[in-house]
Amino acid sequence: MKIFLVITGALIIGGCKSTPRAGKLAPSEVATAPVLEVVTFPAAESDPKNPDYLRVSLKSYGLVPLPDDTKADQATRYRFLWVRSFNPAALFEVRFDSSGAGIYEAKLWKKQSGVFRWVTQRTILLKKSDLEFHQHMLAESHFFEIPWWDEKLGCDGAAWFIEVQQGNQYHAVYRWSPESGPVFDFGRFLIEAAIQSEFLPIY
Repeated sequence: MKIFLVITGALIIGGCKSTPRAGKLAPSEVATAPVLEVVTFPAAESDPKNPDYLRVSLKSYGLVPLPDDTKADQATRYRFLWVRSFNPAALFEVRFDSSGAGIYEAKLWKKQSGVFRWVTQRTILLKKSDLEFHQHMLAESHFFEIPWWDEKLGCDGAAWFIEVQQGNQYHAVYRWSPESGPVFDFGRFLIEAAIQSEFLPIY
């Protein structure tokens, strides 16, 4: 089993209060080789209160916040980065253009040819009625009013980063292994659209 020690300043944390860093804390390599790997990064980066926490966490997986991702005609976008302690990180993306046509993609963070990258596991074409369903779900949950963080941290579990961009509106939330509530419900909905062995268990 591979053991990771995350060192922030002079404090050694065994997976608590931190988000695994891609390429160093490789989720898909957990429980493979009996070696000790020590990973260091600034303590501030491991604190969700830090304004750059989302940006730094996304950068670890080759991503940027949705407002900085200036791809063509994408009127509505949802993204869920799911960083799990004992399974590969997963990424769920939903994009709709101005006509209402959209696409859903579910990906896993995997090592291919010696390099970690997002590997698509499932793609679903979406239509305007799907967009209306998503918008209704977000409106019912008052997603744009949900606080960024609920002050909860944990050890073994998963970091949930969910971003929503609708026109000029943008909001992001972070949770550690939620078990109920609107963030859990929306994240579970995106997971279950592509449910298969590598996306289980949900935690």
